[in-house]
Amino acid sequence: MNIETIVRAILAEHVGVAPDTVFADTPVRALPAADSLKMLSVILAVENRFEIEIPDDATFRIETIGEFESLVQSLVAAKPNDFRGAAGQHPSR
Repeated sequence: MNIETIVRAILAEHVGVAPDTVFADTPVRALPAADSLKMLSVILAVENRFEIEIPDDATFRIETIGEFESLVQSLVAAKPNDFRGAAGQHPSR
């Protein structure tokens, strides 16, 4: 799965909408029941899934799902290479 698909799945799960109703141009505030607590849970789930830290000030500037996906992509791309394999799994020993 690519980053966009994973982000949309996390968002859909935490906000309670069908993943196929979430698009890049969908305003975050337009999602039904997307209150601040649910959005915080989305951010934390995305941070955990991709092992990144989303800056607090960046979250306040995000207006669309596409902007959020782009932010996640840039943070993932900026991560230093580590000991993980291409699939993000620990190498077998």
